Amino acid sequence: MTTVDDIRTLLDASRLALLHAIEGLTDREFASDVAPGLTVLGALAGLAPVEREAVERARATAGLAARPRPAAAGPVLTRTVPPQVIHDLAGARHETLTFLDQLPVGPLPAAIGDDAPEALLLAIAQREHAVALQVAAVPRAAGASGGSGGSGGPSNGDSGLTILT
Repeated sequence: MTTVDDIRTLLDASRLALLHAIEGLTDREFASDVAPGLTVLGALAGLAPVEREAVERARATAGLAARPRPAAAGPVLTRTVPPQVIHDLAGARHETLTFLDQLPVGPLPAAIGDDAPEALLLAIAQREHAVALQVAAVPRAAGASGGSGGSGGPSNGDSGLTILT
């Protein structure tokens, strides 16, 4: 059975892999496709809302009160930019870690219906790791760090992330 500490370790590893993958990306590289019709920025932007949803479901399963979602403040922007997306990822991870802080040490709470906190939280790390691998494969400008050709970025062979099943 997976423990809270196991989940923390996996989340830390997946986030580190993602940070290595985006390190040094240019605006042009953020706009590069990682899949047909999906840019690096789009792939990154999709992580935070899914993480928040998973944590909300895990919180409900664990019997914890819901937390407010971030409210959109200020003018509506017509173009998402990397700093906004990275900030949103940090906010979503804060919510995840806050949830983990509220759980007792040891095995995660049991599932209620289709919502198993363990599966929901493992999926966060798996999604983040998958995006890190996609981003690391993006061709880089000469001399850029990160990615599959840089130092410390994830690769298909050894990402430093071990997914528990």
